[in-house]
Amino acid sequence: MPSIEIFGFYFFFWSNEFIGERLEPLHIHVSKGAPSKDAPKWWINKNGEVRLARDYNFQRYGIKDSDIPTIEKIIHDNYRSFYEMWANHFIGENIEFKDF
Repeated sequence: MPSIEIFGFYFFFWSNEFIGERLEPLHIHVSKGAPSKDAPKWWINKNGEVRLARDYNFQRYGIKDSDIPTIEKIIHDNYRSFYEMWANHFIGENIEFKDF
């Protein structure tokens, strides 16, 4: 599970990010503290824009509502690095972006 810690938040993805045989579009999970399988997920588009995948109970993952803008800025500012993490981990897979 590749991960990176930035300002106390863990940004990560799982080694099994497939739906059937197809790799999910580029995204990153975020938690404060130990990564959790169902931690909040943000989609990343090809321009580095981010969108929360669905509603989450953020407090369950150590995230306050006031942390959300900071998290989204970190993802945006580092989206190329997250893409490289995916490319290095999922070698040979077609990495797609979510359109929004």
